[in-house]
Amino acid sequence: MSLERFHVGRSLAGARSVLVAETEARHMTKVMRKRPGDEVTVFDGEGREARARILAVARDQVELEILEILELDRAPACRIALEVALPRGGEAQDLVRRAVECGVAELRPIHCERSVHRSDRKDPEKRRERFEAAALAALKQSGRNRMPELREPVELAAVELFPGERGFYGSTRGGLSPRRLERAGTPARVRLVVGPEGGLGEAEEEALRARGFEALSLGAGVLRVETAVIALVSWFAAAAADEIAGA
Repeated sequence: MSLERFHVGRSLAGARSVLVAETEARHMTKVMRKRPGDEVTVFDGEGREARARILAVARDQVELEILEILELDRAPACRIALEVALPRGGEAQDLVRRAVECGVAELRPIHCERSVHRSDRKDPEKRRERFEAAALAALKQSGRNRMPELREPVELAAVELFPGERGFYGSTRGGLSPRRLERAGTPARVRLVVGPEGGLGEAEEEALRARGFEALSLGAGVLRVETAVIALVSWFAAAAADEIAGA
């Protein structure tokens, strides 16, 4: 797999040629110095990537010939949905990027009692653009080919389990350890709730348990939100991979 991966703004299904425009085209030609005749790897965000050859270069546009299309999702075997109380500013974008690198398929900001940031008070369009850019950068880095579902913010009280999901929330008050959870096998679909840096309140945890969520122990220390996200998401993604490999 080439590390020089470029996103195309359309489906690659059945494509024989494709245009790469604007930011991606400039990155391909100005930063990576690609020229007609060079081969590149492109992906469509829908689970496909392709080997392609550059046919022509214009100012903000590159025409590619598709040489081979591969259905390579590279998503974890366990589908991971993340409900998270985002930190402030650029830290929120960094959290999105790291979560998608680790394999999150769905991400939604939540508002909790101790939230320090309400992501619905700023321009939602700009917020979505920033989060999409962070997710796209994560796909390029990780080799994943499917854009995650980025959902609109909600109150924690609106978080529910969907059919077939098993739900967990990170807690400093105790709960299942990864070792205990391993014995039952990794669920095929999980929904993880990560509260703000101050943690979830006792009433919030009680309400989540009433809706079918289980506590996962984050230890006695106070973790940054992004640290808790990486720890939990990485564990589920790695556990599912180990089960497939027979480890």
